[in-house]
Amino acid sequence: MAATDICTRCNGAPEDLLHTLRDCPKAKGIWLKLVHPGKWHIFFSASRLNWLTINLSSNLGFSGNDWDVVFANACWFIWRMRNAEIFYGSRVSYDDPVIAILKLSSDSIRPMNKSIVGGSRIGPSVNRFICWNKPEKGWVKFNVDGVRKDSLSLTACGGLARDSEGRFLTGFVHKLGDGTVLNAELWSMLSALEVARCAGFKKVVIESDCLTAVKLVNDSVQAMHPCSTILS
Repeated sequence: MAATDICTRCNGAPEDLLHTLRDCPKAKGIWLKLVHPGKWHIFFSASRLNWLTINLSSNLGFSGNDWDVVFANACWFIWRMRNAEIFYGSRVSYDDPVIAILKLSSDSIRPMNKSIVGGSRIGPSVNRFICWNKPEKGWVKFNVDGVRKDSLSLTACGGLARDSEGRFLTGFVHKLGDGTVLNAELWSMLSALEVARCAGFKKVVIESDCLTAVKLVNDSVQAMHPCSTILS
């Protein structure tokens, strides 16, 4: 716990969220290269909520960029650099942070622009705020996820269950070994069903952020499909 709220990176102002992500000189230097000069006055003068809203709904960058993606990745990158310096006393060194952010954004945009099969766009994008929606009364909702750590060749899955009031009921985590992210996502759904059965839950909703896994569960797949053993 710090004795003062002054930003220890610049010692120039209280370190609130907007200062950390935008106004600190170490962050501002990055934004000056990402934001179009003609829109600096909008970008650097907006209040916190307006700043987030404007950047997620308008293009303040250079033409051809998916600015909402660039903006989100830049915020994460700046936050990560700040935490590394504050908590570990290290300066995250990049030849050019802007290039690193743009590459990260490009790597994010490419898979977003492809559908599950065929490589065509899924459809027009829709901006919406994402939040957890409670199930109907008497129902239990599982939120599940699967992950893969490439450097260790390991996958895992986990999930938690909440009732119609949002109260935590139970959860699970499973280490799966080597495999694909899709397999881990499917195992998370299967594990949720097993936990629900053991807990005696009769009315269950399973929610996943993996559209591919959801479609595989809802649609019939051929026996030759690599995930058919899990789906069966």
